[in-house]
Amino acid sequence: MDKDLDSLRKQKGFVPLLIAQFGGALNDNLFRSALLILVTFELTLSNQSPSASSAALLSNLALIVFLLPMILLSPLAGQLADRLDKSRMMQKNKIAEMLICVLATLGFVFSSIYLMYFTLFLLGAQSAMFGPNKYAYLPQILPNRLILKGNAVVAAGTFIAITFGALLGALLATLDSLWLIAGPTMLVTAFAGYRATCAMPEVQMGMSNLKIDLNLLRQAGRGMQLARADRTTWLSILGISWFWTIGSIYLTQLPMYARYALSGDPLVVAILVACFILGLGSGAFFCTRTEHSRTEPGLIPVGLIGLSISGLIFCQLSISAGSLLSANQVFSQVAGVGAGVSVFLIGMFGGLFVVPQYALLQQRTDLSSRARVIAANNLLNALAMTIASCASISFLSLLEWPLKTYLTLCALLSLPILIILMKEFSHEFWRLVGYVLARSAYHVNILNKDKIPIQGPVLLVCNHISYADAVVLFGSIDRRTRFIMEDIYHRIPLLNWAFRGARTIPISSPIKNRKKFEEAESSAVEALRSGEMVFIFPEGRLSPAGEIIPFKRGVMRILERQPVTVIPVAIKGLWGSYFSHGGGQPALRGFPRFRIKRRLVTIKFGDALDGSETRLEDMQRQVAELHAQI
Repeated sequence: MDKDLDSLRKQKGFVPLLIAQFGGALNDNLFRSALLILVTFELTLSNQSPSASSAALLSNLALIVFLLPMILLSPLAGQLADRLDKSRMMQKNKIAEMLICVLATLGFVFSSIYLMYFTLFLLGAQSAMFGPNKYAYLPQILPNRLILKGNAVVAAGTFIAITFGALLGALLATLDSLWLIAGPTMLVTAFAGYRATCAMPEVQMGMSNLKIDLNLLRQAGRGMQLARADRTTWLSILGISWFWTIGSIYLTQLPMYARYALSGDPLVVAILVACFILGLGSGAFFCTRTEHSRTEPGLIPVGLIGLSISGLIFCQLSISAGSLLSANQVFSQVAGVGAGVSVFLIGMFGGLFVVPQYALLQQRTDLSSRARVIAANNLLNALAMTIASCASISFLSLLEWPLKTYLTLCALLSLPILIILMKEFSHEFWRLVGYVLARSAYHVNILNKDKIPIQGPVLLVCNHISYADAVVLFGSIDRRTRFIMEDIYHRIPLLNWAFRGARTIPISSPIKNRKKFEEAESSAVEALRSGEMVFIFPEGRLSPAGEIIPFKRGVMRILERQPVTVIPVAIKGLWGSYFSHGGGQPALRGFPRFRIKRRLVTIKFGDALDGSETRLEDMQRQVAELHAQI
């Protein structure tokens, strides 16, 4: 068993939270899926609502009814979660869920669309009150190192619950005795969630003296103000909202897509929903495969790129048939298989996109205001999904756009979001690229990584034996790091785009270009003054024989202007590679040789040095000693 998963299992309160969340997600989606199937298939087949535009209207109206209480109640839910004990709040929430399940059963018994819509509204209200407690409770019961994996497990559990709920809802909606199975299933699930909440330990209240403000508009504004205090947190909230917006569009339109684009029966809907949710679970799992399960913001733009491309492919696939096709008939065709794979990829990249943002949101907010910030996020999610539902009604029902055209537009709308996120997480994106490239080519062993301070200005100095050094080191350091590199390499076409995204500092020899040299020095000093970390190869060129050569005085000029902590670093294992001067010829000459066994590369960090007292000879000696110890 994964050690982190075993640690999560042993964290008091985590498993009960997972069970409670699983049950709530299953009930919400079982009921909503059954309602959507009834609206899309049963009503149209009985000629009560014969057109695709009418089915689209009722399907998207169902989502609006579910989201409306989230818009109305999220500010209040955030205040209560910050003021009261979150475990007891979740316990009361589950009692309410059991009562709503009784009402859902009555809706099925009487086949009343109006009662079903009212029940859906109440389920939305119950989810609105549960959400801030759940996400604010999680970082209080988990150590920081387990927050990303905890979010991934909760997300994967939620996605699995959504899958089961959607499948059950789609299958049960075709039965005459829907109420006899669906109602008791929902009630038993809610009771299991209630029993789980009874096992949750109490946690510290965020702000016990918080005065509850019933002016929801004012509190919504206050929540947004708290969320905007940190730029990364705010962008994460916007990213999460976009994920739920585009995800709700795909999930809500899947019954329409299955019937009118693939000519499929209700089982096709269930299979497509399963592909989507299984993809989400896979994406959440892949998020935890980073080194030491660290939160990797570089996955955020990767996820959105994949989400957009998969969405564009998905909406181009269709099957023409005169009557409804069975699932076997649909998925025996190329378009059917392509639709399933595309939906899976949409879910997978969606998981890569959203899970790191939830972890960032929790890690970068204070305990005293975390629940209100999460409530603000839930409010934005609900508003964005409501706007998306209104847009779906406008385009599909009123303007009667083809579903293919509408889904293409939705996929393209991710591009402006991608530009914003690439600008914010550009460094992390290229660090992830460096991490993947380095780990694909070499077996990288890192020693004493904890020597790097978590925050504050730091200057790292390292020996230089190959052109691959910077890529390996860049992908191995968690903090944002400004690498100083030769201007001649910084200006290489195409690669320059990556170097600028990684915010490298181009430098030139003072003999060749004095102005560029001074600009680089000033940029490094300014970065250190801003509390950033700067990385420099003091030797100024590749080692000609694999040994450390004398350090140049450029590093001392930086320290004289801005004395900061210096961390010596040594890298070993790349001498003799294609990117070094070893192997009997200069670097990058000829063709690289393929190696079945990856080369072992070791990086070792040393003890911190006082930049105001350290001499050039001291730094060189420290790096040489580290190199000799590897």
